[in-house]
Amino acid sequence: MNSPEEKINVMVADDHQLIHLGMKMVFEKIPEIGKIYDAYNGNEVLNIMETEKIDLIFMDITMRPMDGLTATKKLREQKNTVKIIALSLFDQTAVMRNMFLAGCDGYIVKGAISDTEVKNSIHKILAGGKYFNDEVVEKFIYDSEEDVLKKMREKFQLTESETDVMKMMCKGLTSNEIAKEVHRSKDSVDVYRKTIHQKTQTKNIAELISFAVRYHIITLDRL
Repeated sequence: MNSPEEKINVMVADDHQLIHLGMKMVFEKIPEIGKIYDAYNGNEVLNIMETEKIDLIFMDITMRPMDGLTATKKLREQKNTVKIIALSLFDQTAVMRNMFLAGCDGYIVKGAISDTEVKNSIHKILAGGKYFNDEVVEKFIYDSEEDVLKKMREKFQLTESETDVMKMMCKGLTSNEIAKEVHRSKDSVDVYRKTIHQKTQTKNIAELISFAVRYHIITLDRL
């Protein structure tokens, strides 16, 4: 996360000029925003990333000729850790899941974009969390079937507390937020995080969510 005195460089990647204009109007109200870069397809995103330092990309999914999903995958293949928030007119869970597993850090349905939504997403993600607006969150249904959870815990030697923390990690909560929920210290939660990744053999949140979906710890509605 950038220190308070540092400005955040953002990129808007979308093939609609109105989105660029609208996002810039919002950015003008956020003092942390520094330079604003414009890209109109995935190829332009990759080209800009080669020469500029970008902290956060608002990435449309359906750009052409290269779409946002492909651009996100390529950035992650390059081990680029830039934060990415997906922008889409679509709220289908299959689209969300594909974008998230590609490595995005948040997802906002365009019809729900507001000044508050954009500000909240920036602050949340740069603090180390994930961000999904309400329309997206409603698509996630958490499975509480005890038999499924029991088999999974036995296979991977996960405790009930670790499973609960894993669900909160998948929701994008930060260590501080999880600590408040489970009434533990942040240091204890950090230990939980490390242990969970070790037991599940996952390297990051995207892989952990893929694991959680695969083993029915969480399910995505209508996937």
